[in-house]
Amino acid sequence: MRQQLVAILACCGLLFVFLQDATAEPASLVEIASMLRLQDQAWRDIKAHYTCKQLAVASNGTRELKREHRMTWSMTDLGWERMTRTTSRKGSFDWVEEASFDGQYYMAGDSQGLGSGAIGHQIHPFLQISESPKYFGLYVTGMDIGMPMSVAEFLASRGSDIKVIESSSERWMVEGPDPYGEHHFIKLTLDSRFGFRPSRIELRDELGVYTIFEIGNYDCFQGERGRFWFPKSGKWIGFDPETRVCDSEMEYELQDLSVDQHPNESHFRLHFPKGAALLNRDTGEGAYLTADSIPGDVPTFPTKLETLEDHDLRVTRSERSGLIAPARSNRVWLYVINVVVLAATILVMVYKRVRHPSQ
Repeated sequence: MRQQLVAILACCGLLFVFLQDATAEPASLVEIASMLRLQDQAWRDIKAHYTCKQLAVASNGTRELKREHRMTWSMTDLGWERMTRTTSRKGSFDWVEEASFDGQYYMAGDSQGLGSGAIGHQIHPFLQISESPKYFGLYVTGMDIGMPMSVAEFLASRGSDIKVIESSSERWMVEGPDPYGEHHFIKLTLDSRFGFRPSRIELRDELGVYTIFEIGNYDCFQGERGRFWFPKSGKWIGFDPETRVCDSEMEYELQDLSVDQHPNESHFRLHFPKGAALLNRDTGEGAYLTADSIPGDVPTFPTKLETLEDHDLRVTRSERSGLIAPARSNRVWLYVINVVVLAATILVMVYKRVRHPSQ
């Protein structure tokens, strides 16, 4: 009996130690980076829907609504990505911008005017905009060069270069050099309530702070590989590059998040409508489309930019010439046959006269 009691007490002690260790605050940035990396790997694909308000900030601090956006961002662990931003103009959401990467091509489309698009192997700027949800607590730098660096990667890669300003069971505040920008620095406030996701990101250079991301809240979601925290609401704050006075803000709020729906690559492939002006970013060539097109059509585009009217006229002429060609061809063959028959008749007559001169 005594041995059983000792065994039970020992098990309870081990369980207590395990729970203490599981709930203890991280001892280093390496541990925090590992925790965040596990969150980044918890999902195979995500699709987030946000509403955004873009505000102009006057010198006296008053804010004026400039425009509203609806933003959708999809991404997979294979690197496929698609972002769509629909902007309200005059009370209706009618301006659509989108960009995507399907594993082979970077594509972009814009509904302005007749519409325009671009395609190639170079990342499109629309996927790099600072208002992208990728910056809402998930990535900290590298967007402008197509090499986004996550918070976990930043903490793990900079190592001893990162200075710990504050550490407690509630939050860690750290700062380190931006690996992609000389004399640029990144300051993070890592919040234990949200699995040490950042509640604030500051980007600064020698002149001071030029961008702030405030992430007010996160929601916890379940992926196929584990649980993760995802930004629910927050604010992007921009500063004038000369005076470093706040001149713009954007508030955002998560409306819906779909996790691990397993979309195929066709979801990340834009379709360009007839009449769109499409630029091949690899060659610098462009064309107006005379039919709905997909990325696989790009190699067949004409190498000279022409107006839509000229393109249609050229196609019409080509079609007409194709219809006339068979009729002309028949007349030629008829002429050849007539000539051959006449020549044969003459040869027969000459032959008879030579063989029978008396006749």
